[in-house]
Amino acid sequence: RVLIPSSLVRIQLPPPYIININCEEIIMDDKEKLINENKELCSKYPFLIPHNRFSDEVDLNYDYTYTELDDMPEGWRKKFGMQMLDELKQVLEEENNLEEFRILQIKEKYGSLRFYTNCCTEKISKLIHKYENISSTTCIKCGEPATVISTGWISPWCDECSKNIHGELIPVDVWFADEEDLI
Repeated sequence: RVLIPSSLVRIQLPPPYIININCEEIIMDDKEKLINENKELCSKYPFLIPHNRFSDEVDLNYDYTYTELDDMPEGWRKKFGMQMLDELKQVLEEENNLEEFRILQIKEKYGSLRFYTNCCTEKISKLIHKYENISSTTCIKCGEPATVISTGWISPWCDECSKNIHGELIPVDVWFADEEDLI
């Protein structure tokens, strides 16, 4: 998204074409679309609604412009985000824990998914571990199979996405040569 000081942009093309774009309307349309998508997502997966970590309350000003899932890197979200949510919801329903379950944090750390929650049964732990392993060999940007791991900020990348990465890139099979439990 490009921020432009004026809300009305005039684009001059070769005569006789002139296009006027109202940027505020475009941004509002995008925001409304995002809010509607997030409301639908949160109605299906109530644990995506952000709660205060200490009081467990939902912020009174929460407007559905974000969910806990937004912190998952785009490539992983594309590749397995919805599948993970479906499986998690199924486990939570089986354990009768859907309403109490909270996601405390989703992030990338050392090249793999980190998924912190307020409770962790054996089934939930296995599910999270499964997707942490999958994330290690999935491109963080596009979701394709990772072929290299960047050093410095450790992240998995496919051949195409790694073209824009500066620094040392190590082949995935070399990086995980000592790992026994990687999927």
